Amino acid sequence: MIRFDKIKIIAPITAISGYENNPCFEETSKDNEIRRYKFSQNQPSLHVIVTPSEFKVSIEFSGKILGERYPDLINKENISLCLNRINEMGLFNLDTAQIIEEGVVGQCDITTDIEGIDADRLSHFLLSHIASPKWTIETYGGGIVIRKTVKTSKYQRRLTIYDKEAEMQKQSNLDFLSQLENSQAVVDYFKNKTRLELNLNSMQAIRDALGIESNSIQSVLHAECNPIREVVHSSVKLSAEEKEVTLLRDFERCAVLEKYDFDISLIRANISRFFSNANSVNKALAVYRKLAQSLRPADFSWLYSILDQAA
Repeated sequence: MIRFDKIKIIAPITAISGYENNPCFEETSKDNEIRRYKFSQNQPSLHVIVTPSEFKVSIEFSGKILGERYPDLINKENISLCLNRINEMGLFNLDTAQIIEEGVVGQCDITTDIEGIDADRLSHFLLSHIASPKWTIETYGGGIVIRKTVKTSKYQRRLTIYDKEAEMQKQSNLDFLSQLENSQAVVDYFKNKTRLELNLNSMQAIRDALGIESNSIQSVLHAECNPIREVVHSSVKLSAEEKEVTLLRDFERCAVLEKYDFDISLIRANISRFFSNANSVNKALAVYRKLAQSLRPADFSWLYSILDQAA
C-alpha cells in the first residue's frame, strides 16, 4: 500500500468554512478585496491557503497530524482520520467527504520506512553507480539524495534516503514527540529504520510516477506501483559483470574511492585542481566511476529486496 509523509490537496472552496474573520488566518488584500487567507503551523505541519478568486482551498499536511499513529503515514485507509484530526484542532472546519470526493493531489512525498537496511552499503553503491548526467547523487546529512537535474518541474524527481531513527532526534521531531501521550512507542517503531522519501512537486510528476491518469485523491491513494524502485532503476547502472583490480594504478584509484567514501562529487571537488579544464576532470572521473562500478558485487538481489519493500 502506497504511503505519504506529506500531501497537498486542492479542493473547492466550499470544502472549508470558518476561515473568514478568523484571527488564525493571515489575510492578503488588494483593491479592498481579500485575495488570500493563509493559515500556517509547524507542529504538526499544516498549511492552508484559501483563494476566493480561484474558488479553491489548498491543504498541505504531514503524517504527524496522526499523532501516535504517525508511523502509519498518510494512506488510503486513514485519509479521513487525517482530515478529522485537523477538524479536531477547532480552528476551522473541513468537509471531509467533499475533499475526498472532489479533491486532487498537487504535491506529495511518497514514503516508506524499511528495517534492517545496511545503509552504508546502499549509500556506497548508489554514490558510485550514477547512470547519466541527468541524475546526481549527493550526501545529505546522515543520508543521500538522488536528484533528476532537469529544469521542468514535471520531470523532476528527488529521492532522499536517510536514517529515520537518527532523524527523530532532531529538535523539531523532539518537539513533536513531546506532544504525544505515548511518544516512546513512536520512538521504538523507528529504531533501525531507514526512510526512502520521493518528493513529487507537480501534478504531472505525480501522474507519471504513479502511472495514473487523474490526480484525484482516490486515484493517488489507490495507485498500485513502486515509484521509488523506478527512480533507483532509472538513476543507476546495474552491470552483471564484476572485475578484479589487477593494475597498480587502479589500486591507487581504489584508495581514493575509499578515502572519499565512493562519493564521486567529493572526488571531483578534490581532484579538479590537478587539471587545466573541466573536460579533463570529466575524463578522469569517468575512470573512477567505471572502477567504482566494477568493485560492487554483481549480485544485486540485496538491492532488489530493498526496493521491493518500497512498494
